[in-house]
Amino acid sequence: MFLFLLALTGILGAQERVLFQGRVLNDTVDKSGLNVVNLQLGKGTTTGTDGVFRIPVRVGDTLMISSVEYERETIPITRSLYDRGQLDFYLVPKVNELATVTVRDSPLTGNLEDDFGVAPLTQPIVGSDLGLPGRVAEYRPPEVRRYQMQFGGGGVPLEYILNAISGRLKEMKKQMAIAQLEREVEANRKLFEDSIYTRTLKIPQELIADFAFFAYEEDEHTRALARQQELLELLDALMNKATAYRKRRGLE
Repeated sequence: MFLFLLALTGILGAQERVLFQGRVLNDTVDKSGLNVVNLQLGKGTTTGTDGVFRIPVRVGDTLMISSVEYERETIPITRSLYDRGQLDFYLVPKVNELATVTVRDSPLTGNLEDDFGVAPLTQPIVGSDLGLPGRVAEYRPPEVRRYQMQFGGGGVPLEYILNAISGRLKEMKKQMAIAQLEREVEANRKLFEDSIYTRTLKIPQELIADFAFFAYEEDEHTRALARQQELLELLDALMNKATAYRKRRGLE
């Protein structure tokens, strides 16, 4: 009897997962090769040339469709959608806003030979035109000026100057690298909704930002997956990272 119930439970569990079909109806740009991922099952596929894809789903799963041309779309699998087994839908194309261009009233045509005689030429004003003396002091880097102001402006050993400049440059490069990493981690974090972190990866809401740094800070492979938007492989990598992170934080 126990074996029968166990087998029956396995059959019912297997029936919970069905092959769902979706079709992207946009016809303005290429709709093939779009990434489709079941975030709960960790399975993915791509659309064919006709925009059609097939992927296993269960009630409560969420499908995410993404590409370079379209805005990312998420589709929750409700009971009615699960029973229907298919869905036709449109994606929102991405729009790149161009910078504002100011058009001025000008007789210029764009041809350099024709416009050369039209545009008035003006001589730039220099200090000597106003009776001001030219530069007489030798140029000093900011680090040298600050040092001389602090220590009285006397002679400064060249070795000290070079070390000061070198140390400052190293510190600036370090700060720039940290700022760049922070921007990249924040962008990568937004590739998935917070619900993916809390439900699929089991990361508490207040620790999502900390987990993102843990996952991306010293892992170039994971950052490369994010830059290329290989979302299925990225999600798989984050699941492994999440296990290690939870153990490290004593969450399991």
